[in-house]
Amino acid sequence: MVDIPFSYTPSQQIRKDLSFGKASWQTGEEQYKQGQYLAAVASTLSYIDEAIGQKFMKDPEAGVNVAHGSMQMFITVFDGALRILAPFVDIANAQKLIILRKICEINFNALSMAKIECKEDTLSFLFSCPLEECEPWKIYDILHEICWTADKYDDDFVVMHGASWVYKPIVTEFSQERKELSWQWYKLCLLEAKDWIVYWKHKGYPYVAWDVIYCTLTKLDHICAPQGSIKNSIESAINNLYEKRDINDLVNDGITCLHALDNIPQSAFFTQLYDISIFIPAKVTGSAASVQASLKPYLSDAAAYLPKNEIISAYLSLQKGIYRLLYNYRFNEAQWQQLEFILSGSTGLSLADATKKLYDQLNEFYNNPRDLFIAPAPDKKEKKKSLFADWFN
Repeated sequence: MVDIPFSYTPSQQIRKDLSFGKASWQTGEEQYKQGQYLAAVASTLSYIDEAIGQKFMKDPEAGVNVAHGSMQMFITVFDGALRILAPFVDIANAQKLIILRKICEINFNALSMAKIECKEDTLSFLFSCPLEECEPWKIYDILHEICWTADKYDDDFVVMHGASWVYKPIVTEFSQERKELSWQWYKLCLLEAKDWIVYWKHKGYPYVAWDVIYCTLTKLDHICAPQGSIKNSIESAINNLYEKRDINDLVNDGITCLHALDNIPQSAFFTQLYDISIFIPAKVTGSAASVQASLKPYLSDAAAYLPKNEIISAYLSLQKGIYRLLYNYRFNEAQWQQLEFILSGSTGLSLADATKKLYDQLNEFYNNPRDLFIAPAPDKKEKKKSLFADWFN
């Protein structure tokens, strides 16, 4: 039915306590300006995880190693330079030609500062630069680039091309109850999307169908934050929606993706429901101002649509705004609960009443933000010094 709001589908994600590193970030920026380059690197690491930054500062040459998914990242200082080595897959028994061809593509296109090299059938990310060039944003971006490029490709290399993980990822499985609820809400979300998309596409409103596809994909991520191929499919489909192509082609591709997601068997879906230890979060860490900037255009669009009684357009603008926030940002628990409360507020209401209530509540959230500098707390492991001698000559 397209005359009632989307159903409220509570998130089944495993929530973690989040550490706040704003002070360390500001300290790092000041240290860099004052020429304290080593201390600035340590503060940048402390922004992500205080214990890691402190350990690094005690013995920079021994350095630290941290877990991110199936990858271990070794960070050290040698001869006045910061060095990062991050082994992530072994291709000894894999389809090497296919994988190495893809690595060439990644090195030339996806990666801007780090690079992937192959030594003795182990693919590893490498980066090195003088300490005086280790500006905090640059180092954070390097770490982010390595972590999330590895995340994007390791499952494909392992599942599709026979590679193996160098390190076993640290995962927390969903409980059976959480899996069942995730599946229930996942299927409901796709069913409702189908009704909306078919109706508006046939009515000749492809832009409305586009909005529904975007809301659905980001909502699926919010419901259970699936891993593996489902995660990659959702992320790719969202990116594809913004390609500069005919709107009907974008909608058709989006429908194809949703159809494929709907056809995933329950057993396969369950295998991709887990929380994984990470170092750098995929979602943006930022300030209250950046979150307000993200919400503002959607609230402005809704404010323009409501007086003209264009309820569908207003409703979808607000839905896009809130799910875009949830897709792109990490929130502390108070904000997370506030956003969940806003999403649940339209239950049992007409589309018009739900839209007006959503607009009022989202405006309240916009006007009363809390601080948003958030960083994850990854697991810590001991570093093996011998690795660097083999990789950096």
